[in-house]
Amino acid sequence: MSEYTLVPYVNENGTWTLPDDFLLAMAQKTQEEGTFQHVFYEGDIRTPPDFLAMMKLQSNIAVFVFKENRPIGFAWLNGVMKNIAFAHFCFLKDSWGKDTVEAGKQIIDYWQKFRNQGGDPLFDVLFGVTPSGYGSALKYIQRLGFVRMGVVPGMLQNAYAGERDSAVLSYLSRFENDEV
Repeated sequence: MSEYTLVPYVNENGTWTLPDDFLLAMAQKTQEEGTFQHVFYEGDIRTPPDFLAMMKLQSNIAVFVFKENRPIGFAWLNGVMKNIAFAHFCFLKDSWGKDTVEAGKQIIDYWQKFRNQGGDPLFDVLFGVTPSGYGSALKYIQRLGFVRMGVVPGMLQNAYAGERDSAVLSYLSRFENDEV
């Protein structure tokens, strides 16, 4: 049995699986730690209420991670197109290291168990777009199994720094070691 608990953030019969106050507190904590601005570097999400509204969008597939009933982070997929999606991760600083890698792998396993109506895996490939200067994030996703595809110069606009950043494109394919 895993020491991590994943709680999908979904609306079940008009009630969200986690209360709004919890999401607002998580956003506030990541703001205080300075990670909020790194995860939402493009500036579209600037406040805890912005975060709450974004998480409630039907286009996001969000999950929160707990260790021993203590929240340690969250992740979500968006940009879903047929069999691909874009993956995003954010963890509280006191969980960085061993917890984040193990929890991240559990999140990926959870996403890879999603099935379409025919019973086939819903997601064949997960993509990541990471600012090139985010060395720790790039090492983290590599530890999760993401493969670096390349760099696109000036692709990202960092709203907090007021400058453009290059983007490192990465992917995680369920076919990585298979012949297709």
